[in-house]
Amino acid sequence: MNRAQETSLALTIVMPLCALIPGSVAVLLVYTQGAHPIPLSMFTWVIILGSLFWLAPAVVQKIHKSKKVVSDERDLLIYKNGAVAAHIVLWLYFAVACLVAWGLVGPQGMVSVNVMPLVLIGAVTLFLLVEYLAAFIQYGRGGKDE
Repeated sequence: MNRAQETSLALTIVMPLCALIPGSVAVLLVYTQGAHPIPLSMFTWVIILGSLFWLAPAVVQKIHKSKKVVSDERDLLIYKNGAVAAHIVLWLYFAVACLVAWGLVGPQGMVSVNVMPLVLIGAVTLFLLVEYLAAFIQYGRGGKDE
């Protein structure tokens, strides 16, 4: 397993957990303590930072520019393909979430607003998981040193 593949595997495990755990805690705090500023700001920051985690590889690469690791066209294509795959899965997730909610309550029923933060946390987590899993799979297609 090469270094890029190890990084993708680590990000596949760590990044969704970084969005799922604090996001779930924030939603739980809002449900148990009410809509106070601290849990709401925690939830907002988790969503904002979780939505920007896809930029992590590019930011880390810019920070470590002094090292001799060079990104080539293959790396850029892998990041692009991972983001595209994650967007496709994200749209499918939202479509399924809407259809399941509509199917459970029926055309005359109502869906509670309390479901929406959970759907949002699930979306951020799923996006990160799919993006880094796609990168891990694409890096695995090369040889040992590629």
